[in-house]
Amino acid sequence: MRLHAASKAITITVALTIFASLPALLTATPWQTDKVISGSIPIMTSKQYQEQVQRKLETIPRKDPLEVDQKAVDSPTSETSQDATDTPLATQNDSGTTAELTDRERERKNALARCLAIYYTRQVDAEVLRPWSIMHGLIGYGEETLIIYRGRRYDATEYLCANGIGDDRRILYAENGKLRTRMGIGVQGHEAQLLAMLAQANVPHNRPLKADGQDFTVTDLIQTEMESCRSDSELTFKLLGLSHYLQSDKVWENAAGEEWSLERLVKEELAQPVDDGACGGTHRLMAISYALAQRRAEGKPIDGHWYRAEKFISDFQAYAWKFQHREGSFSTGWFKDKQFSGDVEKRLYTTGHILEWLVFSLPEEELNDPRIGRTVDFLLNLMLSTPNYDLAVGPRGHALHALRMYEEKVFGKSDYTRFMNNKRLVNNNPQNGGGTSKPDAKSGEMRLFPAGFRRGKFNRR
Repeated sequence: MRLHAASKAITITVALTIFASLPALLTATPWQTDKVISGSIPIMTSKQYQEQVQRKLETIPRKDPLEVDQKAVDSPTSETSQDATDTPLATQNDSGTTAELTDRERERKNALARCLAIYYTRQVDAEVLRPWSIMHGLIGYGEETLIIYRGRRYDATEYLCANGIGDDRRILYAENGKLRTRMGIGVQGHEAQLLAMLAQANVPHNRPLKADGQDFTVTDLIQTEMESCRSDSELTFKLLGLSHYLQSDKVWENAAGEEWSLERLVKEELAQPVDDGACGGTHRLMAISYALAQRRAEGKPIDGHWYRAEKFISDFQAYAWKFQHREGSFSTGWFKDKQFSGDVEKRLYTTGHILEWLVFSLPEEELNDPRIGRTVDFLLNLMLSTPNYDLAVGPRGHALHALRMYEEKVFGKSDYTRFMNNKRLVNNNPQNGGGTSKPDAKSGEMRLFPAGFRRGKFNRR
């Protein structure tokens, strides 16, 4: 009798506990639900994975890669099934005309155009933010990026190349007749970061640069980064920038007389742990992928360390999906472990960087993978629903770069720049304080910062 009563009491307690927690389960966001159901998901750390990949790379012959049929360590599996509504993206049919978009594709295309247009009207203010922020505005929209300085719009690449001041700092200086770049908070966070940003914006090598009243060109900046290559330094951004401007078989000497090449840079980067790289290693992955893309574009053989790099990137692309949450975001622990965070900017930070690398490096035919679509939708929902669109410049810039590349590769480029002439969008933009902007008294151009605007609400870098 006592046993029956105790059993009954336990049953009632369990039922009450489940009933009390039911509302939380029903109202939880997707990532919270994923956490409640699955808990912490133990997976191989990226260091362990990279060691496994490196061991495999040692078995790959240096030449004749086509004779080797090497399988990826972790190829995409069917763990994440394709939704019934996720149909392949629009392609050309047999008659050469473009197939009609599905409802979901049309919604995604429209959301992309709207998101890119809205954030395009929110240029970096050089009086408030420094060159680091200007560069991260540049990564979002490339050659079309504009900035604001004293109420007027300027081309971001021209402003950086003219060594325009950002708040109280300039990124370029001259020393003994040679061009140099500053490192530190507000300027370059990494060696060759400026060159890498100019490369991704497709700035030509003969673009004039100014520093301390002296005339230079991007070629001088390239030479500076070539001469400063060292094995004991971060080479990620040098690899990305130099692979854009140099032929992939280029050989040169650094300031110490040591022989360097792009293939040596690739070799050095492959030997470094991904986890130790900038922004969780995504920049290292991006640099290696960028160098490979340039090598392929030249029609040069993918052998030696180039072939090792190709296999490494292919394997890591498959490995990255282990860190995706079911609603499309990626782990806030980068590639170290699968973490969840309710912090909006942390999820924007990691997801934007990882998607940026995947969209750039994956073959275009693989961009119709529903996992890519979910990540794109996650970023769009986050960026379009964030109050006042007040997101940090760095994470925002890389997320916009990812979305812009995805739009151009899948749907074709939208004319988001035309929204600069849409007074409603510009005047109602939260960056403008939501007030009515008035033309500048001297230039007649629209001022994006009306009197009384509180600049302190934006992150400074």
